[in-house]
Amino acid sequence: MSLFEFLNINETVAHEVFKRGIDKELVTPNMGKDLITFDAPSTSTLQERIVNAMTNDTHCIEMSIINSSSGSTVGCVNTLISCDFKEFAELSETLAHNLSNAQQTRRIPGGALIVIRGVTGSERKSFLAVIKAEMQEGFIKDSSNGSITIKHLSDLLLTPQQRLYKMGLFIKNSEKVGDYRVFVYDQTMTANETKSAATYFYSVFLGCSFSPTDKKLTSDFYNHTLEFLNELDVDEEKRLDLKTSLYTYLKVSNSTTIKTSDFANQYLEKKHKPLYESHMEEKSFPKQAVNKDLTFLKNKLRRRKLKFNSDVKIDAPQENFSDLIVIEKFHNGFTELKVKGSICGNE
Repeated sequence: MSLFEFLNINETVAHEVFKRGIDKELVTPNMGKDLITFDAPSTSTLQERIVNAMTNDTHCIEMSIINSSSGSTVGCVNTLISCDFKEFAELSETLAHNLSNAQQTRRIPGGALIVIRGVTGSERKSFLAVIKAEMQEGFIKDSSNGSITIKHLSDLLLTPQQRLYKMGLFIKNSEKVGDYRVFVYDQTMTANETKSAATYFYSVFLGCSFSPTDKKLTSDFYNHTLEFLNELDVDEEKRLDLKTSLYTYLKVSNSTTIKTSDFANQYLEKKHKPLYESHMEEKSFPKQAVNKDLTFLKNKLRRRKLKFNSDVKIDAPQENFSDLIVIEKFHNGFTELKVKGSICGNE
């Protein structure tokens, strides 16, 4: 059963944070003094937004806590997760100050900081969510006077299409103080480069770092191995074969785990094995087997692209690439290849 099933919101408060001033000076947040009261449809919509973000395999990742000191965001979560509801709004002001301090450049926009407390899952575990939502403009239809008009709104938040928000969710894991499972949603986290996420939010503000999850480690294995193959001193024909082997090892193999030594033994020449294992060790990739999870590699393993130094590119499905493209030889600056099919269009 999903950790985010039956998620219910109990208390919500919002504060406004601002981007730094002209001289990068800190601008004092505008504090929300009272809890927000939602009607049933609004509560349901907000709960749905949270669940959709937390179950997004590409843009949400579980992280580890690296800062739980007094005054940190995690320290504040320790207080907020169990305080009386009458104190919730006031005590959450620390989070607004922490976020303002974390936003250290003028490139980072202001927005609303929404702090939410509730319970989730079949075990009804307590959670504390913090959402940084940037403002956006939009229009709404108004037919209240009998005719249809369009009204402009300049401060829309958390719309279904809006990507301008980041979220951290702390779920109480046990009665031990500070024991949480932490999930972070950020649209800038992609299937290929998880660390493109805003560092100021997940690291400086939330006090978290990336955990070595199976899907992250599988992605690292692919990227580090591909880097090694690109730099390996072999001819291009051999390099293409090795890249096909990497795809086969990850996508076609029935194995549920991946391991550096396994790939080396199956696909690399004896003289290249120690070089590869040394490369992976330098990248801090574990020597032991890792559970294979291709979540972050779905797009990369779907298509195979060849790029020539003459600015010619070939794009084909990865799963049957060798059936569609036959590379015969490299000679006098030319690559001789066969492409299955006939030309049917020109872009």
